[in-house]
Amino acid sequence: MKLQKILWPSIALLLAISLGLFIGNQKQEENWKKVIVKTYKVPANRVGEAKGALSRLFSSSKFASAQALGNGLLLVRMPVSYEPGVQEMINQFQKATDYNSHKVKMDYWVLRGSSVELKEKSNLKGLEDVIESIEEADGKQSFQLLEHLSSNSSMGRGVRVKGWLADIESNIAPTNEEDQFSLWLNFETKFGKIVTNTKVRDGEYVVLGQSAANKHKLMHFTSNKLGQPKQEIAGENKIYFILKGSKVL
Repeated sequence: MKLQKILWPSIALLLAISLGLFIGNQKQEENWKKVIVKTYKVPANRVGEAKGALSRLFSSSKFASAQALGNGLLLVRMPVSYEPGVQEMINQFQKATDYNSHKVKMDYWVLRGSSVELKEKSNLKGLEDVIESIEEADGKQSFQLLEHLSSNSSMGRGVRVKGWLADIESNIAPTNEEDQFSLWLNFETKFGKIVTNTKVRDGEYVVLGQSAANKHKLMHFTSNKLGQPKQEIAGENKIYFILKGSKVL
């Protein structure tokens, strides 16, 4: 009997704790999904950049939006879970050097790497260090330039550039470092797609990633668009996505 008197209060206490934890976790999850509205202040000459950067950030959410109110005020509607990231972005706009007079030239390369020697030679001048770093990671290869695209963009303004192979959308925003900017990028090709939000230093080459090349698509592109003889694609072939950002005064 004494054991029962001890056991039942213990079970009741355990159930109460479990129920409290369950309700607490449920409330925490509900709070993170809760939509809030906040206003943020940024320099008036940078409000367009901030709104553009936030709109790109919110592009995949139907519960988030940003609206410019004038005098550097931004009205932001978002799930509460977005708040720390939005605050960090706003902090960058508040601290950043004024880049409004700057434009950024973006260069994009789609590079083919083959495990067998390629007869077709490409002008890869300027990419020597990039190729060296790729070979350090993936081994010795023969390279061919499939496409090179470039664009000029002001801070906070989206731009799109399209070629035979690649369709690229980007939006650039300042950071609190003078030689660095934030880049939202949708780099889509017939061989794969990369969507990223990253930081790029002025004059820096970035290898965003690589994908295996579909041999049928590769043969079609090299013969129809590059004018090479139509022939079977031999060996292992990879497609590399590369970019470089340079400030233009």
